[in-house]
Amino acid sequence: MAARPADRILWSRHDSDLAIALTILFLICVFRFPFKKDRKKAEAEKEETGAAGPVDFLKRYPSFVVVLLGCILIFMSHSLINSFNYQIAMAKGGGSGEMGNAMTISAVSELPTMFLFGYLLKKKSSVFWFRLSGLFFVLKSIGTFLAFNIPTYYAAQPFQMFGWALLNVACVYYVDGIMEPQDSIKGQAYMAMTITVGNVMSSLLGGWLIDAAGIGTMLICASLAAFIGWLIVCLGSKEAKTA
Repeated sequence: MAARPADRILWSRHDSDLAIALTILFLICVFRFPFKKDRKKAEAEKEETGAAGPVDFLKRYPSFVVVLLGCILIFMSHSLINSFNYQIAMAKGGGSGEMGNAMTISAVSELPTMFLFGYLLKKKSSVFWFRLSGLFFVLKSIGTFLAFNIPTYYAAQPFQMFGWALLNVACVYYVDGIMEPQDSIKGQAYMAMTITVGNVMSSLLGGWLIDAAGIGTMLICASLAAFIGWLIVCLGSKEAKTA
């Protein structure tokens, strides 16, 4: 015999009451669970991790500040090309389809580097690959500028293999190598921040450059930014304590 609507409502209310009661009971158990830490141990951990602010942290690693500035310029160059890929493809004689093909070539090119970086690390130190990655950003931006048709535009995309893909992985090992263990996470956060800053700068400048002077000028600026950023990274980076 089918339940009446009133029975269904009553049953759903009972379910709701039971769920609420169980949730409250669970929260009480969680809050009453003794997550206590030995005070001396907690203080020691605080000392190890350090409560230093950004200024103190960056003073501790002055060469890292230089590297961050270089990375901002490199990522600005990278974002100038990626954000305006459609306009670049149009300037080279293509459209949205060609832009999609170019992005696919770039993405596929990244995979071997990411999978084989452990092998590369056995051959050379992380700082070597970190510096080399900046050079390939320069090569890709110059190659994109010099491309005079779609095939040559496609030919510039594999530089991504040792550009973005290599930098993404190498910077993690580099930061871990030059910093104390308790500082490496903060260092990674600052490195990630350079991507955001570079993206913002490219968004502010890219459209204005294209409107004012055209795609060619924008690509020249992207190439210069990558080149200057690469030089700064080479000057500021130092040999890691570990590879």
